[in-house]
Amino acid sequence: LAKLGRNEEIVEIVAKLGKLLRASARNRAELSTVGAGLELVRCYLDVEKIRFGSRFSFSIEVPEELLDCELPSLVLEPLAENALTHGLECKGGPGRLAITGWAEEDGTSRTLTLAFEDDGPGVQAAVLERLRERLAKAELLDDGSALGLAGTNRRLRLRYGEGYGLTLPGPVGVSGFRVELRVPLSRDGAGEEALA
Repeated sequence: LAKLGRNEEIVEIVAKLGKLLRASARNRAELSTVGAGLELVRCYLDVEKIRFGSRFSFSIEVPEELLDCELPSLVLEPLAENALTHGLECKGGPGRLAITGWAEEDGTSRTLTLAFEDDGPGVQAAVLERLRERLAKAELLDDGSALGLAGTNRRLRLRYGEGYGLTLPGPVGVSGFRVELRVPLSRDGAGEEALA
């Protein structure tokens, strides 16, 4: 960018990288919020957007009333990085990442779901099934692959228990990749009014 004289983009990248580094260095708290996590993800994706140019686009659609809901720190970044590294970087043409969020209530519990879905080449059916099995058991893969997903899933499962963490919904053998993060909608009452 410097060689091309794209100074405004350099300033933007440095500012966003600085924000990411500061957040990573000072974020020792175990809990954060959906809004804070998405702000860091947006900074990361803005930097990647400059890098990829028109080859990459993203959208974030999470209702405002969910932004104050409790979420463990630094659990969204691995999902965004996974989509870019294993999905969109492997795609020949333009790629897209969509991040969506919603709350569900089943009568006895409230759940927050955040989905990261890319339109990359996808994963082979056998690999996807093995990853689904390991995520369901909150285990790391034997070959050390998918560490970001597996580690994030274990962290969520240890904190919230069975039924929470990461899942890989959708049909096998199609292009694209979707991962959903599920956590209880704030146990300490923060964000409870969002569904009231």
